[in-house]
Amino acid sequence: MDARLDLVRVQPQVILDAGAGPGELAGRLASRFPEARVLAVDCAWELLDTLPRPGIWSRWMGRGRRVAVQPLCADFECLPLADASVELVVSNLALNWTDDMGRALRELHRILTPGGLLMFTCLGPDTLREWGRPKAAMLERLPDMHDVGDLLGQVGFGAPVMDQEHLVLTYSSVTPFLRDLRGWGAVDLTQARARGMRGAALLRARDVGEVTLEVVYGHAWKPAPRMKPAEGTAVIKFERRPRPA
Repeated sequence: MDARLDLVRVQPQVILDAGAGPGELAGRLASRFPEARVLAVDCAWELLDTLPRPGIWSRWMGRGRRVAVQPLCADFECLPLADASVELVVSNLALNWTDDMGRALRELHRILTPGGLLMFTCLGPDTLREWGRPKAAMLERLPDMHDVGDLLGQVGFGAPVMDQEHLVLTYSSVTPFLRDLRGWGAVDLTQARARGMRGAALLRARDVGEVTLEVVYGHAWKPAPRMKPAEGTAVIKFERRPRPA
């Protein structure tokens, strides 16, 4: 996702990482755009608390490693930010954990400036397709790529671009598999409903084998508002006519 920013020309002053987690992508963004203010937003303060704090010293010390960003503990379905206050929004593997993806996209559209860019990834419905019923209990709301594109248009984004790829991971045991699930946010958000994923049925498995991830990529721009005639005025058109001989 970081590499895809090579393909767009943006010079944002304020960047928002929605669902930043421990801040790896936010740190990369701060390194890529050293003059920008980078906000790392997540609802889990325990993760944000590991980020280096902003400041001249920490920013200088972080160059080439971890660059300081500004943590913001908030739900990105309801952000404490002003309208049109951010030029670039990124979100990596976070949108599929929102209660209402349409509402989250509408909120990200609200805070973007006209001409601002949204770039994101989320997990698609083919994720963990090898797992059958356990997968259905844990990842029941993973959106189809085309549905996400439709949502982007519905909330006001212009010309959304969507694509996807399938990644196949191989695990030798269940322990690193569960660790990755927690890293994606899957287990912690669903353990109350899907205890079987942490129960005997899964933990008895000694060889997880291959696991498929469908990664959906999307980006879209917030279009500039169209100019409308003010109320009570008339639109006058001029055309050039040839002079009489």
